[in-house]
Amino acid sequence: MLPTRWMLRALCLGVLATTACNQAFGDSPKMFTVGDFNGAYGYQGTREFSKVVLGQVVADGMGNSVDTRVAADANKTTTDTLHCTYTVSPNGTGTENCTSSTNQSMTSSPFVLVAGGAEIYRAALLDGNVSTMLIGKHQ
Repeated sequence: MLPTRWMLRALCLGVLATTACNQAFGDSPKMFTVGDFNGAYGYQGTREFSKVVLGQVVADGMGNSVDTRVAADANKTTTDTLHCTYTVSPNGTGTENCTSSTNQSMTSSPFVLVAGGAEIYRAALLDGNVSTMLIGKHQ
C-alpha cells in the first residue's frame, strides 16, 4: 500500500504540471542568485598534503568579495588579500575572479553554493596552481 503522500503526489502529477507539483510538495530545486553568496565564510583547505590554507571570504551579495587567507607549510607562512568579483548561476555554481594585493596577479576560481548558500565549495589557486579545495561555512 502506497503512503498517502505518494498517492496525493500521483494525483497531483495527473492533474498539474510537474513544476507545480514540485512546488506544492516543496521539492523544487533552489534557484540561486548572486545575493545567496552574502556575508562571511570561514574556510580551510590543503595543498599537496603539506600546506594548510585558512581564510575568510566576505561577500556583499552584489558580486564583490574580499578574501583574506594564510597559507603555511613547514618552511614558510604567507598571507594574501584578494579583491574579487563573482557570478552565480541559478544552479548554485559560480566563478570568482580575483586580484591579489600581494603581487597583483589575477586568478579565476570556480565554486558551488550548497545548503541554500550556507556553505561554499571552491577550487582555489594557490601559488599559481589549481591545487586546493576550500570548504567554507557561513559565519
